[in-house]
Amino acid sequence: MTGGDDEIFKMRLLAKDQSLKSLSKRFLIFSAAIEKDSVSRCEQLHAEMLKELAAYEFGMTKARSLIDTNTQQVKEYDRMNYDIEEEMKTTRADIEHLTSQLQHERVLRSQREQYAALAKRINAYPPREQTQSDLLALQAEVSALEAEDADVLATLERRAKLFAGLMHNLHELEAHLAEDGGPMLTS
Repeated sequence: MTGGDDEIFKMRLLAKDQSLKSLSKRFLIFSAAIEKDSVSRCEQLHAEMLKELAAYEFGMTKARSLIDTNTQQVKEYDRMNYDIEEEMKTTRADIEHLTSQLQHERVLRSQREQYAALAKRINAYPPREQTQSDLLALQAEVSALEAEDADVLATLERRAKLFAGLMHNLHELEAHLAEDGGPMLTS
């Protein structure tokens, strides 16, 4: 409690103490009046004492009612505080669950984006059937070119042999002519 609260309680206790002292004084005055004053004066003092007693009882009843109300309010505040704490626990659990779900969804989204990028790259290529037919056509063309190359090489080899034979025959002819003394071919 703060210092201001302490002062307020002190003043209230002093006020209650003063009303109790005042009530005690009235009782003592009434008691003294019974022994020495007249009946009318005693009745007047008795009535004043009853008023003061009724006022004190009213104050006590009011204080009791205020205490009961405050006690009830404290219980209500405790119940509300408990409810709020339970709701906070539930909310924290929901936040943790949603955070993990968000992380999972982020991973799924990343995977979907990667899948979409791969699908885009894959779709940039022609379909498999077209690629296989193109591959078969290219293999047939390569086979045809290899066969043509083999033919050209065979023809070239044959011509090289013929040329070598021709050159050999030419040298033999020159050699025969030189032996025979005939005219020589100049190469």
